[in-house]
Amino acid sequence: MGSPVIAIALADFQDRVRRYSFLITFLFSIFLGYGAGNGAVAMRVSNSRGLYSPAWIGTSVALIAGCFISLAGYYVVKNSVERDRATGVGQILAASPMSRITYACGKWISNMAVLLTQLGVLAVGAVVMFWLAGEEPHVNLWQLLSPFLLLAAPMLALTAACAAAFEMLPGLRGGFGNVTWFFLFTFLVSLPAVTKVAQIDPMGFQTVMNSLKPAAQRAIPDYSESFSLGINDASLKVVPGLRWQGIAWLVVAQLAAPLAVARGPLLAIAWIWPVLIWSAMVVREVRYGTRHLIACSPHSLWHQFPSCWL
Repeated sequence: MGSPVIAIALADFQDRVRRYSFLITFLFSIFLGYGAGNGAVAMRVSNSRGLYSPAWIGTSVALIAGCFISLAGYYVVKNSVERDRATGVGQILAASPMSRITYACGKWISNMAVLLTQLGVLAVGAVVMFWLAGEEPHVNLWQLLSPFLLLAAPMLALTAACAAAFEMLPGLRGGFGNVTWFFLFTFLVSLPAVTKVAQIDPMGFQTVMNSLKPAAQRAIPDYSESFSLGINDASLKVVPGLRWQGIAWLVVAQLAAPLAVARGPLLAIAWIWPVLIWSAMVVREVRYGTRHLIACSPHSLWHQFPSCWL
């Protein structure tokens, strides 16, 4: 399945990056990065901000990128399947041996490649911003770039999957799907503020706030646990003592699945999920028409059982 998937993804990616919609989104991403660098769009706590440390700049730009690219990028990538239908390529692919899963994976990877290209531009911009700001003498590339990988990229993967899935579902192919994504995106952004549960945080806001809170309490006497990300109509007060070192990702991974949950539902799912894969092993030969070849080979059962077990 690997080769057809890559071929579909590569052909789609090369076609999309030549479009005006990609160029416009690309330029607007650069503009957003510039806004984050001069403080027009920033992450703030109690109408203040910390020093522009690698973690602060990286996380701020990554959250901005995750919000903008997830919302606008969806409409950039959600036209691939429809274009195949309009140009007749879809009918050609439907007549080929390619499976639906292969086609869907290729479209998802193509969507991801387009969105990650935009994210990569902002990641490079974050490095430039840190160098121009000059508020922190020491650079830590992990603190600067890890938020793009661990905060923004998962949300873009979800966006890419939704864009591909909506195009393949009859009721969500057109304008209704576009409106649905806008409200779904709004719901996902507001979800951590409503639930206050770190495990239900697709955008990463609650995770960042929980990590930033102890440092803000030490540096800001009247800290009111307010955290926001948006356009600033006035310059923010810089708190010199707020030197945030970023999210402790190992701790986040440990806390993401509490012990009671890990021992309960997650463990049950981990036991049951492989059954869906194992059950298909019994009918593989019938599905792919190889049962007669295997049946006439010597010691077929003795060879099949160990291979299935492994």
